[in-house]
Amino acid sequence: MKDIYGISTEIGGAWQLDGAVLLIEGGDDLVITNAQINYARAATKYSPLNSSKKYMITGEANGAISLGMVIGPSPTIVAFLERYSDTCRLRENNLIIAPVGTRFCESGAKQNRSNLKFKCTGVLLSNIQVGVTQLGSNLTVVNAGLQLSIIGLQILGGQGTSQTAANASVATGAANIQQF
Repeated sequence: MKDIYGISTEIGGAWQLDGAVLLIEGGDDLVITNAQINYARAATKYSPLNSSKKYMITGEANGAISLGMVIGPSPTIVAFLERYSDTCRLRENNLIIAPVGTRFCESGAKQNRSNLKFKCTGVLLSNIQVGVTQLGSNLTVVNAGLQLSIIGLQILGGQGTSQTAANASVATGAANIQQF
């Protein structure tokens, strides 16, 4: 079907999302206002002068999580900051971000079909910023912005399977070379 501008449009489907959950062990009382994961690796394409083949050389992955939270009277905040700033707890420090209430709308029916989760491993607090905001004449809010470094990112989901999206542990430190 074409719209009023003559552009063909086809509806591919629709879905609903009730929200997202940040799963932090013992962190149920934290008031998280935003979360963002960034996980990247360097990739360079090479075209040798003596060959028509192309090569891709990838390096080690590097990642971070940005969290925004409201600071309140909960003792959970202190426990969270102590745990995730402790380098010796790196192996056990994991965060999971998961959408909840995902429903695909097909033929008028809503079907739950997603159990996608992003698991950040080796999480370590690397930066904290604290600010005070005056909202209106009688409401003051203390906010914190956290930067956490991560060792790896896994994508969990699908039909109950677990797939590693990327893993920053490189045994020899040498770059991976892939031909395409």
